[in-house]
Amino acid sequence: MKARGTLIVFDIDGTLTDTAGLHGKFIAQCLLDSGVSNFNSDWNSYAHHTDSHILRHIYEIQNGRAFSKETIRSYDLLLERRYRELHKHVPISQITGATDLLTALAQSEIPFCFATGGLRKSAELKLIAAGIPFDPSQISAANDFETRIEIVRDSVRRRAEKSAHPVSRIISVGDGPWDLETAQEAGIDFVGVTMNATPPSFCSSRPVICSGNQESLLKLLDYL
Repeated sequence: MKARGTLIVFDIDGTLTDTAGLHGKFIAQCLLDSGVSNFNSDWNSYAHHTDSHILRHIYEIQNGRAFSKETIRSYDLLLERRYRELHKHVPISQITGATDLLTALAQSEIPFCFATGGLRKSAELKLIAAGIPFDPSQISAANDFETRIEIVRDSVRRRAEKSAHPVSRIISVGDGPWDLETAQEAGIDFVGVTMNATPPSFCSSRPVICSGNQESLLKLLDYL
């Protein structure tokens, strides 16, 4: 395992926690809860696949005024509340092997960080609820950035500053085409995670972990 100098940046929804489909439903519900209706819920159709961009786009069209930092915080709290209520009744699951993988990376002193297109409070709650260890200072979220490339670069920069060795290789781990596109834009390696036995077409030529086929995320260690 040629791990020295490697840094791994993880997406969260659908990559570490089994919440990808759920998150979209909660975004829609939070918009409705805040009095916003008649919006396009095809999240893939927006220019950037991040909560802050999607919420700002819808909010400004509906309300005719700027989307402030305070408004972002209010939506973050609404999302956190939704996930907290859900977790009282239904467990939030991790993708198979997530905790084992992060534990193995930490024991091997391989640095990793998190870059999510979601908002911070709900992202942290999902990791906690799924039993996934994390350092809050190593999460970059959509509260401060609207594009995934900005989020990934911020996460990598902050983690690399604390790395014991100079970073010479970065691996992005994600489950969506936007994750691959971001990795390509950043010029870094990419490993896809899918819940299906058949790799999705958008990353068919890339390493893919089929976690839905009882294959653990620990397989990522094969690519180091």
